[in-house]
Amino acid sequence: MNLQSIEQIKQQAHNLEGDHYIPIGRQDLVRAILGDSDLSAENEAAFRRFAKSLEVAFHQQFHQVLREMSEAYTDFDPDSIIVDLQSDEEATSAQKKETFYEHWSELVEKANYQKLTRVDIEKALSAAKMFGIRLSINFDAFQHLSVYVRGRTTDQWRVRKWYRWFREEEVEVPIYRRLILVFQYAKDSGPTDTGTMDSTGEQVHLKIFKNIPTTDIDILLPESRVRLTLFDRGKILLPTVSGVFLTAYKIIKTSLLASVFTGIYGLFAFIVLVGGTLGYGVKSFFGYLRTKDKYQLHLTRHLYYQNLGNNKGVLFRMIHDAEEQEFREAILAYYLLWLEGGEKGWSKPQLDRRAEAWLLEIAGLAVNFEDDDALRKLDRLGLAKNNDGRWSAISIDEANSRLGEYLALVNLNS
Repeated sequence: MNLQSIEQIKQQAHNLEGDHYIPIGRQDLVRAILGDSDLSAENEAAFRRFAKSLEVAFHQQFHQVLREMSEAYTDFDPDSIIVDLQSDEEATSAQKKETFYEHWSELVEKANYQKLTRVDIEKALSAAKMFGIRLSINFDAFQHLSVYVRGRTTDQWRVRKWYRWFREEEVEVPIYRRLILVFQYAKDSGPTDTGTMDSTGEQVHLKIFKNIPTTDIDILLPESRVRLTLFDRGKILLPTVSGVFLTAYKIIKTSLLASVFTGIYGLFAFIVLVGGTLGYGVKSFFGYLRTKDKYQLHLTRHLYYQNLGNNKGVLFRMIHDAEEQEFREAILAYYLLWLEGGEKGWSKPQLDRRAEAWLLEIAGLAVNFEDDDALRKLDRLGLAKNNDGRWSAISIDEANSRLGEYLALVNLNS
């Protein structure tokens, strides 16, 4: 990703409106830091070594997380084909699932996702839909359902509205850049039409999507059912009602004629009336099915391009995102404390304000910088000191030395 001007960011709707997520690549961020500073050649080389060592330190940390979470998720992965050889003495399924959810909560937090409440989800159910589709959700079908989002922003969509004679126009749509679903079906629930019914509710489904309107969360949820609009119901109901009245009129008219023309003509007229009535019923029924299929096809076509991954693929993506975010927060915090904080150091609010101002100035990003999390990482690695609430960075040479010791210790224990 190349760094962009504030004008480009606004044009492309990349202003993150206070999200914690920093959407800058590692190398781009390092280049931006070096381009923003006036370092000597020696200090620049030392900082590059520091950035590389910090990157390796976080990669090794999250490689271990990947191994642990991947192994824990195998038992609950709907796509897994691994044979379980564990003995009864090992952790029960419930314990392992609880452990998985604990690690998952930590992971999404490090990747700077926010969890939506049940109120947020239900609010989306009642809001006007960008896709024009209204759904009903059976929440009782789940024993667990969580929705995580990141990147609250706006995007430009082209839509057609009936009151503008279906002419295409651009509108601003509030969206989530990323949305993750985590759900388990309740016992004896699940997709019965696929041959893979999760009858025990043990499987944990993970799904990730991109650029989802904030009011259309419900279209992603399983166990959703299409609710027809009043316009669509009218298209189905009006022909049926008019057909009934027309049939009734013909019955009365034919009854009068049957009194004159009896015998074979009366029987033929009766058969025509019955066939016509059945025809209206069948036509209305298939009209209902066609309308539902139209909505389902529209939904499927759109989500085909919005889906980014499923199950273990989501887990891999989340670990990568968390690793990236940890690196970006830590290196930016160290850089600002090292070059600007001085020996006296900064308080957390000072670091927070300076980091957010730097991101806005350099990349045009209105990011809510996580000062607490960044300082915890630096403290854990011994790269910053806390003196009565004021934080200062150790020298770049000392930082490289400590990271070297840390990596040597990790390699020894791996």
